[in-house]
Amino acid sequence: MTRKRRAAILGIVAMLALYVAGVAGLYAFQRSFLFIGAAQLSALPPLPLGYRDLRLTASDGTPLRAWYKPPAPGKPVVLFFHGNGDTIAGSAAAVQPFTARGYGALLPEFRGYGGMPGKPSEALVIDDARKSHGWLTAQGIADVDIVLVGYSLGSGVATRLASEFRPRALILFAAFASIDRVAAAKFWFMPVRLLLTEHFDNAAKLPSVAAPVLLMHGTVDSVVPYDNLAVLARARPAATVMTMPRVGHEIVFQPAVVARALVWLDTLSSGVKGPG
Repeated sequence: MTRKRRAAILGIVAMLALYVAGVAGLYAFQRSFLFIGAAQLSALPPLPLGYRDLRLTASDGTPLRAWYKPPAPGKPVVLFFHGNGDTIAGSAAAVQPFTARGYGALLPEFRGYGGMPGKPSEALVIDDARKSHGWLTAQGIADVDIVLVGYSLGSGVATRLASEFRPRALILFAAFASIDRVAAAKFWFMPVRLLLTEHFDNAAKLPSVAAPVLLMHGTVDSVVPYDNLAVLARARPAATVMTMPRVGHEIVFQPAVVARALVWLDTLSSGVKGPG
């Protein structure tokens, strides 16, 4: 065997070894990539004015935390789930247009986020979300008085919860069709769909949601590509779809965008179909 041939074979073997190592790393650390906020060890800021600091307990005994602001008489409560790099401090900022209108807000924190213990996974954060819904039920708040809102990663939690009970409405900001779809687009050179254990398959769950659905997505979202919106709209043809031109992934922090969601909710209360 010539020296050049030997060098070429060694080069190929080295590249294959690197590829296999990359595949193994993606599989082993996928939850770290998905739940990036759990690695930031950030403490929460002081409790916002008007909120209560709730301490709940998960099914496995892990301590959970949520912020709660009671609604004005006759107003529903927004049950909001934030994105993967945020905390409930961001949730409080996102729902401010709702609370300014008298809506209540329950803002659960994911385990491992905001200084809380535990390591998140799809199954665990969904089970934790059920505890938040159960707390509202224990306060005498009916499902029809709960508006489920999910942003980015939180869309997966909110959609799953909405498929299990019937809230007044489900609103999704910058939602993905599934983690599989987003990851496969980013890591196109790897067998992502064979590796993932965390799926948050919104497109599969949306048909089981009985409540009215609003889908809002920015056209220049660089985190969850805009084409995910079309997949979700096909999964739920009756959903109201709102495209936000020139809006990126921070869509839920855009007051003008949230104002449109509030108008849509008002039309639900009056029995009129929301704007498209």
